[in-house]
Amino acid sequence: MKQRFSALDVRAIVTAFQQRLVGLRLQGIYDVNAKTFLLKFTKPDCKELVIVESGIRIHTTDFTRDKSITPSSFCMKLRKHLKARRLTGVRQLGMDRVIDFEFAVAAGAHAEGTYHIMCEFYASGNVILTDYQYNILALLRVVHIEDEKAFAVGMKYELEGSRSIEPVDRVQLVEYLKKAAPKDTLKRMLAMFGTYGPALSEHVILRAGLTPSLKVATALDIDPQSPQISALVEA
Repeated sequence: MKQRFSALDVRAIVTAFQQRLVGLRLQGIYDVNAKTFLLKFTKPDCKELVIVESGIRIHTTDFTRDKSITPSSFCMKLRKHLKARRLTGVRQLGMDRVIDFEFAVAAGAHAEGTYHIMCEFYASGNVILTDYQYNILALLRVVHIEDEKAFAVGMKYELEGSRSIEPVDRVQLVEYLKKAAPKDTLKRMLAMFGTYGPALSEHVILRAGLTPSLKVATALDIDPQSPQISALVEA
């Protein structure tokens, strides 16, 4: 089992959740341990169990887990606001390792009464409950950055800082690859280009029909119009 989710893992699981979970009601929220929760989504003749381990992983499961006899205060807060609410959307924030579960009211996602669960899968992770304006109502752990609270109840969950993948500029890509040292592989160079990271870089390289271990300085034709560069841009 993977020890930690990458941005590409998050993108894949969000796609699966959009197909399997959207439209189901959240009927159960349980503590498994201090950082792990079990969510039970249902509709007639259908049940989906989702395990959430803050900062590490999230996925559906066919197995029930031993649950805490006494729910935590955070779990109780989630139950208070989300019990029997219909899941109306799941999305990844840009290319960040963050998943936004949306429980919207009939008036729409921007109307009062809508709630979000934000699940973070980087650093120590977090699980955060917000209202329709992304004001934080409850969270698994308060986050401090340089002695100041970055995430706490009453603060706003900032969405603007999420990373996104912009269309690749052919000239910028070529100029960047020209800086490769003799031992730099294509995977290593692309992983540091923009917001790709190792997993997505390897996916792009393989889709372009190239080899991740290819030495950029000696084995890649970096002419802007070369077939290899064109394949990378298309991928």
